[in-house]
Amino acid sequence: MPNLKSYPVSKLCLGTVALGIPYVVFDDATAGQQEDPEQLIQAAYQAGITCFDSAREYGNAEQLLGNTLSKADTPNAFVVSKFKFSAAALQREELAIAEAERSVRESLKQLKLDCLPLCLFHMVSSFNPKQIQTLLPKVFTALREKGLIDLAGVSLDHPLEIQYFIDNPLYAAFQIPMNILDQRLLTSEYWGRLVQGPAYVFIRSVFLKGLLLQDSERLTGNLQEAKPYLQTLQSLASDANMSVQQLCFSYIRDLLPQSSVVIGPDKLIQLQENIQLAEGAAVPEAIAQRAAEAFAAIPEHILTPRLWKM
Repeated sequence: MPNLKSYPVSKLCLGTVALGIPYVVFDDATAGQQEDPEQLIQAAYQAGITCFDSAREYGNAEQLLGNTLSKADTPNAFVVSKFKFSAAALQREELAIAEAERSVRESLKQLKLDCLPLCLFHMVSSFNPKQIQTLLPKVFTALREKGLIDLAGVSLDHPLEIQYFIDNPLYAAFQIPMNILDQRLLTSEYWGRLVQGPAYVFIRSVFLKGLLLQDSERLTGNLQEAKPYLQTLQSLASDANMSVQQLCFSYIRDLLPQSSVVIGPDKLIQLQENIQLAEGAAVPEAIAQRAAEAFAAIPEHILTPRLWKM
């Protein structure tokens, strides 16, 4: 298990958004079936998952996580949480620091922690990344000086936002949306620097919020344009003698040496399925190359869920 500073970080990171708020984009036959979220968190830790990802905006997820981890014997638990600030704070450093401090202090209260091991700034698509690039180090420095956080990082909205943060040694980690269809970062000038660099990478949305697992014949709205890509994905999986789920997961899992895949199950069976995927075979090199070529130019509105019109 690799370490981030002194923290052991598992190859799977349990994302808790689905434990705190409704989070189903596509029809799910199991939606509405209630399971004990504390039991799921405990099961994840017992299965070797030491990393837990949360945020203030995930409903009561931080509270669930804090209650569960504080009651159980979880000495290796590594908690990640995030903050945002308002558009007005972009123009006022003092306001940005105050909003960030208020958010982090509330996270610590809910998580039952004195110091947040890894604190991420959650990028907002409408924010100017150059403004964030200048302002954020001052915010994180203030949070560190107050003893509220240990490590700092950025949760990116768009993978190419990495260009504004990759060269700053302040950032110990990045959370990046990546999936087999999305080759934007892999074909950019920043990919090699990310592979060679010291920062740890948490990869989220490996199934593109479930789109990659959908029946292509049932897509609606502007997602109908994704049909040929999903059909190609099915063909690649068949040629690799893999399920589509395994192909998508393994492709992302093996991209970076220092990385964790953020999963978001809200049921024990989903947790078990993700653990099995994490232990699955690697994608054959020839299949990976075909995927890179087939998905070299996917339209932005397919890759970006906020642009979906279903």
